[in-house]
Amino acid sequence: MTARASGPAIDLRAGTKLALWDAFCAAHRIAESGVPLFATGADGAVEVFAYGRDGRPMLRRSTAMEGLLIGAVERALAGPPAAAEGVLYLMHRLEPSGRVVPLYAGKAGRYGRTGAVSANMAAIRTNAAKGPSGNS
Repeated sequence: MTARASGPAIDLRAGTKLALWDAFCAAHRIAESGVPLFATGADGAVEVFAYGRDGRPMLRRSTAMEGLLIGAVERALAGPPAAAEGVLYLMHRLEPSGRVVPLYAGKAGRYGRTGAVSANMAAIRTNAAKGPSGNS
């Protein structure tokens, strides 16, 4: 038995949950396609910027992460609605063996509460330009 949404087929007979997870990660090249979530300086420390009227410290998103997300959203919206209900995203780390360890998974739905295309997805480039990645 295999599963296929819009990506590679995954053998659901993989046995254990871990084997199924590893098969999913390999089929979708999760380890190879991951990008840093936050921007870092030469010393590896996450960049921080002042945000809001009170200047509270916020972590700066990486331009690589924003580019990956913008591309995924634009591909999802370019296709027919039945082809993509939204975008799944994953924050992870890699074990020394290369195994993907999930830390957070989220979904940005294609449609908002009113049934129209989600404002966040429709304005993904505008949102990124206003955001704290350093692109503005």
